[in-house]
Amino acid sequence: GLLTRLYIGTPATIASVAPVVDFVAEDYQALKPLALRMTGGEPTGVWYTGCMYGIGGDLVFDPCNRLTFLDLGTGVSTEVIGDGFNPSKLSPDRTWVAYAQQGGGMPLVILNLETGENHTFPAWAENDRGSGDGIFTPDSTLVAWMEGSGYRMDDPITFHSLLRIGTTGGGLVADFEAADFNAVAGFEVMWASPVGWLDNDSLYIQIGGVDWHDDAIVRLDLPGSLLLVSNGNFIGLTYP
Repeated sequence: GLLTRLYIGTPATIASVAPVVDFVAEDYQALKPLALRMTGGEPTGVWYTGCMYGIGGDLVFDPCNRLTFLDLGTGVSTEVIGDGFNPSKLSPDRTWVAYAQQGGGMPLVILNLETGENHTFPAWAENDRGSGDGIFTPDSTLVAWMEGSGYRMDDPITFHSLLRIGTTGGGLVADFEAADFNAVAGFEVMWASPVGWLDNDSLYIQIGGVDWHDDAIVRLDLPGSLLLVSNGNFIGLTYP
């Protein structure tokens, strides 16, 4: 099995705190925290998933499974999304979660954790690799995600993606195929995945080329203006 531990702390305390979850996963699913529930400035709960660790292959999305909420006050864990479903992200206000059933052709689903409201976006006609990487705007009104088609290990490569944006009311706003980013990138783009909203209208997108050495970060300003931010790979955003 795989020893997996989940820690919660501030930058000053994280090195010395005890884990809030400590167990051996027999299915090699390492814990991946997705969001904290904060009350009065203190963490009172954490949502996490389990992701397969140490595997390879022609993967499109992190191979994760289930969504669990741990109440830090009571120590009680509650399964929010069950077996066979891969969660992406929670909205900034922790009301929505984006997820998809594992497998090719599966559409993105968003679920309101407070009301139970849910919406399933119709899958892209070429989707045979599933949906994922869902990420919500700061005001939790829009969600962006990626759907995939084909394989990177084909010769020649057949993989290409569709970046999509929808509303938390269930409507589609925009679709962008990988080739739509070729001009701003300066190379042939194979995939484009959302990685962070700067505000409610501007989205950072990680793009990768047919040539494995080509990668860049692009900013999309709705409804469709594109700007090259930098070559390289996106790591994360920090906030004051």
